[in-house]
Formats: sequence, C-alpha cells, structure tokens
Amino acid sequence: MMADVSLQAVLLALVFSSLLIGAAAIAWHARPAAAAREPAAEEATPPAVPDEHDPEVLQESRLRLFNEAAAILKIIRQQIEAGDRFGNTLAEVDRKLPKLADPEQVRMVIKFLVAENAKMQQEQGELKSRLEQSQSQVEALRFKVAEAEEVSLKDPLTSVANRRAFDIALPQVINDARTLKTPLCLVLSDLDHFKKLNDTHGHMVGDEVIKVFASILSENIRAGDTVARYGGEEFAVILTRADMRTAARVCERMRLDIAARKLALNRNGSLIGDITASFGIAQYVSGDTPETLLKRADEKLYEAKAAGRNRVVIDRSVLAA
Repeated sequence: MMADVSLQAVLLALVFSSLLIGAAAIAWHARPAAAAREPAAEEATPPAVPDEHDPEVLQESRLRLFNEAAAILKIIRQQIEAGDRFGNTLAEVDRKLPKLADPEQVRMVIKFLVAENAKMQQEQGELKSRLEQSQSQVEALRFKVAEAEEVSLKDPLTSVANRRAFDIALPQVINDARTLKTPLCLVLSDLDHFKKLNDTHGHMVGDEVIKVFASILSENIRAGDTVARYGGEEFAVILTRADMRTAARVCERMRLDIAARKLALNRNGSLIGDITASFGIAQYVSGDTPETLLKRADEKLYEAKAAGRNRVVIDRSVLAA
C-alpha cells in the first residue's frame, strides 16, 4: 500500500512539474511629422480575452489534467499487476515442473505458459495503446494550461505584465539582487493629467494612450527587465542589473519619447494636446523588501507630480552612499 502511495505521488509530481518547465482609437506622430490617419477612435473595440482563459475554465483544465495523470497512474499499475501475475505463474511452474513425470502433463504446462504469455502480451499491448493516448491528452492539456497561465499574467489591454505578475516577479528579482549582489532599480510611472484626458475625450482614447505608453516603456527595456501595468494609468518597471544612474537615463528616454508624441483624433485630425508622464525611481539597498522598495519609488513619483509633473525624480540618498 505504501509503495502504491509513493508511486502515485512521484507520477503526479512529474506531470505537474511539467507545467512549470511549462483598430487604434488615436493617431500618434513623432514631432513634427504627421502619419496617415486610421479609422475613428470611437469605433475601436478592445480585444476580448478568449473564453479558455477564464479562471473557471482554467481551473477545469487543471482538474482534467489531474484526472489524466490519475488515469496514467492506473494504466501503469495495471501493467505492473499483469507482469506480477505472469511472474507468479512462472514461479509456480518452476516449482512444480521438476515433479512432473508424465510427458503429457509437461506438454499441458508448456501450452498453458504459451497461452498465458500470449494473454499478457495482448494486455500489455492494449495498456500501451491506452497509455500513449493518455500521454497525448496530458501533453495537450499541459500546453493549454501553461498557455492560459501565461495569459493570466498579462494585462489584456496592453499585453504587458499585470499586477499579479509584478507581485510575483518583484520578490524574485530582489532575492536575485541580494544573492548575486547586482544592482536593481524599481520605477513607478504615471501618465500626467490622465483623468482630464479621459473626461474630455472618452475612455477609448484614454485606453489607446495607455497602450502606446506601455509600448514606449517596453521598447526601452532589456531582456530580463519587466514592464507591468500597476493599475489604471500607472506602470511599474523593474530594471535588473541597473544602478540609479542607468535607470535615470532609461527613464529620461521614456519621458522624452512620450512627450515628443503628438496626439490627434482620427475622425478629424484635431490635436488633443501633449501627453506627458512622471517617473519615480528607487534602487534596492541591503535589507529592502518588496514593500519598502515600492514605498520609496512611490514617494519619488509623488515628488515628481508635486514638482510639476513631466519629470524623473530619483532617490539621491543612494548616490550619496
């Protein structure tokens, strides 16, 4: 019984470990050039998240994967039992065969062994076919669950990481910075006067502004860094292997990029106005937790807003250290 429990635990662990391996609304132009206009902003429709990524559907897929894993376990146990039965038969024959003197009895024993072997081979073939079918189903489900898990960590509007993904990533990169003794900076950024833009031009235009801003942030980071939509028009950027000076240069590029854009309604080409953003940067120091690092970055973002917006504010105490 203990062996069965151990076998089940190992097989299920192997299956689930594989899961871990596993029309624009506005027109943007760089000053002073103008680009061709696209369909009107008000006609744009945000893309819908596919049904298979719904949390309930994802949970159902996980349950089906578990059931398939249990089915594979059952098939393997049946194979083991079939082998054990044949092994017991061979042991019994081996024990009795020397005592048989009648050639007819020996012939009958051999005939029985041939029949049992044929039976076992047939059972093993059927079990193998069922196992291959279950393995294919598990692989398909594993891919589906892994894909859905990935989508569940993305913001549906901008396709950058969402708040959940950020909350997972930040402790990990802090631990890496602590262990490897590499610099790490956290940036909090917020679009300036965004409520006024939404109130004046509507949420669809606002959504397009957010999407372009997310794109600008993503274009200015390196592999290993993270851009996440922290909430509303606020974004968090994790810059790994970057000290304060490097982070400040990156954020200044981002600030200039968004400020250099000209926004026009697609319907009539009338200008909406300048779009700017504010940035607050904090660098990891020994003893920092996700909460303390976030707090310092948020304080710097607040300072940027209070000082007039459209600027980058850094924690200068790190430079003085």
